[in-house]
Amino acid sequence: MQAEFNLFREQSNRLICEAARHPGSNLHFHSQIELYLVVSGEVEVWINNCRRVLSAGELSVALSYDAHSYHEVHDAEIEYLIVPTDLCGEFLQVLQNKQIENPFISDRMLFDKIKDCFAQIRSSGNEISVRGYVYVILGLLLD
Repeated sequence: MQAEFNLFREQSNRLICEAARHPGSNLHFHSQIELYLVVSGEVEVWINNCRRVLSAGELSVALSYDAHSYHEVHDAEIEYLIVPTDLCGEFLQVLQNKQIENPFISDRMLFDKIKDCFAQIRSSGNEISVRGYVYVILGLLLD
C-alpha cells in the first residue's frame, strides 16, 4: 500500500488537539508531528514499516513525513495532537538525521503526563501556554 501526501493537513498547518471515537485513517504523511493516545479500546497503528495494536494507556509518535495510518480494532477512544513544524523547530533539529527505532510507547506514567498536557492545551485560550505545553510534551518524548 502506498502512502498519500495529506495536502489538506499540510495547507492548514495549525495545531490540532482533539479527542475522537472510532478512529481510522488511510496511510498518509505530512510534515507535522502526530501523537496518538489510546484512551480506551484498541487501535491498529502503522508507522513506516512498524505495526502494532495499541491498547488503552499506550501512544504512538509519527515524526515529519513518517507514513502512518490508524484502524480501530475494538471500540476505541483516542486523543491526538498534530504539531506544525513551526512550533517544534528545536525538537526537529535535535532529531535531525535520526530515526525513532520504535514509534510506540507503553509507559503509563509518560502517557498520563502527556494526556494531562493535552487537556491543558484544549482548555487554554492562551497561545503562549499552549506553546509551553507542546514543548513540555516534546521534552518528555526526548527524555
